[in-house]
Amino acid sequence: MKKPYISTIIVARNAGKSIEKSLKSLIEQDYPKDLYEIIFVDGVSEDQTLKIAENILENSKLDHQIIINSKKTLASGWNLAIKKAKGNYVVRIDAHVEAYKDFLDKSISTLLEMQDVTCVGGKAITVVEGKNHEIISNVLSSPFGVGNSTFRVSNTAQYADTAACGLYRKEIFNVIGYFDESLGRSQDTELHARITAAGGKFYFNPEIKVKYYARNTYTGIIKQAYHNGKWNIAVWKKNKRSLMLRHLIPLFFVLSLIILGSLSILSIIFLKVLLCELIVYSILAILAGLQKTRNLIKLMKMIFLFFLMHTAYGIGSLNSFIYYRNL
Repeated sequence: MKKPYISTIIVARNAGKSIEKSLKSLIEQDYPKDLYEIIFVDGVSEDQTLKIAENILENSKLDHQIIINSKKTLASGWNLAIKKAKGNYVVRIDAHVEAYKDFLDKSISTLLEMQDVTCVGGKAITVVEGKNHEIISNVLSSPFGVGNSTFRVSNTAQYADTAACGLYRKEIFNVIGYFDESLGRSQDTELHARITAAGGKFYFNPEIKVKYYARNTYTGIIKQAYHNGKWNIAVWKKNKRSLMLRHLIPLFFVLSLIILGSLSILSIIFLKVLLCELIVYSILAILAGLQKTRNLIKLMKMIFLFFLMHTAYGIGSLNSFIYYRNL
């Protein structure tokens, strides 16, 4: 059976520090070179992103397209690329992601084998560079830290509720439409909810792998958590199917801290309940940390980052509930 033609998509803006790795990982795929294209969409970058991409793609001799996205957003860039895609299968690779050499081959093989599946994805292996790399990497790969997202924590092939760097049957976009360009983040969460509502299925194959280069500072991780919490609630208000329980737990945690903290002024009972909650949280954080390290200093740093990340996410969600119309 002849392998099909695939359109690979990278949408970037001001990604000059990472775009070379992402593009070269696609160029170096072991998939037949005449059976895939690279569509690079630049969101009017203010650094050298576009120039770097042009040089790499022109020297690659691969089939490629370069598109300028005047709207600058990820969703609008993805939509432009999907509409220009030559293949019947499209895959999105983020600008901070590096695909393994067999990424395309294993993705398309899985999708062709699973005829009832609309999109397949694989394991996102978190890579952090810099002095905080071990702490951040441990937190972002811990189920306690990031929830039960299959693509982050699982090593078992299974049906899933979403996909990271997914390979889609392009026909699905004719059925459910394209990415919602009104959303600043979590556009794939909302799109995947529509795919599921239309009867589409997602499948996770841990043999499909990419490296995800995460933010390498505590401040960066906390800011990202805040914005993720904010936009996931915004997405939920537009599409009630888009939110999973794991998205709401940080919000419930922050609300409980606020409510119990306020009520503790009135009665010591509420203060005791609050202290019990924090003790339980600390125990869970310690147990999660011990699965990654036995070094006391590193363990304490992990617990601290767990708490900051969860509260930032919850505060972002709460802010979204209150100020959604201003997003």
